[in-house]
Amino acid sequence: MRNGARRLIEIVSFSRPKFGATFAFPRAESAICSNPVNRKSSQAEEYLLSQERNRTYSCAMSKVKHIGLVKFKEGTSEEQIDGLFSQLLDLSESVDGIEDYVSGPNSSPEGLNQGFTHGFVMTFTDAAARDAYLPHPEHQKVKDTFLPIVDSIAILDFEV
Repeated sequence: MRNGARRLIEIVSFSRPKFGATFAFPRAESAICSNPVNRKSSQAEEYLLSQERNRTYSCAMSKVKHIGLVKFKEGTSEEQIDGLFSQLLDLSESVDGIEDYVSGPNSSPEGLNQGFTHGFVMTFTDAAARDAYLPHPEHQKVKDTFLPIVDSIAILDFEV
């Protein structure tokens, strides 16, 4: 095997993703073309390049569950609470990358809620969608409405 083909195989095998989205693999051609020693590629190299150009890799991206547990301040009305969760629902329908949203009052009989009275769960397509959501102007507006009536909040994210 010629040096250029061996380099290509090493580059290709090193560059394959372990995790990530479905995408085309464009790097192999530039690796060979930019190699000054191998300006002219062999048929074997061309075959390898064509195989890599046509292959896509499907690697599952982890979805992110974004969980909020909320304890409202004394005197917060049901209308204010409902309005807040309605705003979150609207937000979930307008911001890209949010797959679903649910919310509601605590209904657990276990007594382990530590004072949290309500909760919500958003599912993001991936961590990048969650990261784009956090500074989103619409999210900031909801927080500005939300935080003055909140006594305590806990947010937990995990990948599924």
